[in-house]
Amino acid sequence: MLHHWSKCFCIGSYKTGTTSLQAVMSGLGFSTTSNTLDTFRASRDAFKGNYQLLRTVVDRFDYMGDSPFCLGSIYIVLDALYPASKFILTVRDEDSWFRSFRSFHKARLSSQNLNSSRDDLSRWDFGYPGFAEDVLEYEFLNKPDYDSYPPVSKPFWPGLSSRDTFVERYRYRNSSVLNYFANRPKDLLVLDLSKEKTTRNILLFLGLPLMFETEMPHLNQWNSSSSNSLSH
Repeated sequence: MLHHWSKCFCIGSYKTGTTSLQAVMSGLGFSTTSNTLDTFRASRDAFKGNYQLLRTVVDRFDYMGDSPFCLGSIYIVLDALYPASKFILTVRDEDSWFRSFRSFHKARLSSQNLNSSRDDLSRWDFGYPGFAEDVLEYEFLNKPDYDSYPPVSKPFWPGLSSRDTFVERYRYRNSSVLNYFANRPKDLLVLDLSKEKTTRNILLFLGLPLMFETEMPHLNQWNSSSSNSLSH
C-alpha cells in the first residue's frame, strides 16, 4: 500500500497487544516480522551495541515489533537509522500488564518443567539459548552500580521476583519514549488496544485511507485472572 513514511515500528512492551497490531498491519498489506530467528539474533547483537544485523532485518520489512524493537532505547537507534519513520507505543494498565507478563512466562516455563530462576531461564527453549535471560537482564534487571566510577549497570537478579522492579522499569521506559517524542507528535502514536474498537486511529496516524477501517482484532489473549488481557 502506498505510504509516505519509511518504516513503522511497534516499540511497546511485550504483552501490550503487539500480536494484534501486527495482524492489523499485515491485513493492510504491509510486510511484517516479529519473533523470528533473525530478530532474535539481531536482538542478541543489539544488546551489545552492534546494530548491523538489525539493519539487515529492518531493510526487508515495512513493519516490525517485539524484540528487539520493544526493548530499551533501541527506538532512538532506529530513529537515527531510518528517518521519517513512524513509531507506535502500545500500552496497557500497569497491573494488568504485569499479571499477563508474569502468567505468560510462568506457563511457558512450566510446560518445559522449568522455574523462574536464572539457571532455568538460561535453558528456556525460546529464541536462542539464554534469550529470556538476556532480555530480562537488558530490559528489567539492570541497575546502576554507584560503587564503581564511572557508574556501570549491573544485573540485579534478586529483582526477578519483584513486581515493583518490573512495573517501575515498564513505567520508566514508556515515560522515556514519551519524552523523546514530546515535540514530534506526528511520529509517535500511543495506543491502548483494549480501548480501541476499530483501526481508525492507526489509519489516521499512518496517513492511510479510512476506507480500510476495520474492527480492532484482539489476538492471543492471555487469561491472567484479568478480563482485559492482551497478546504480547
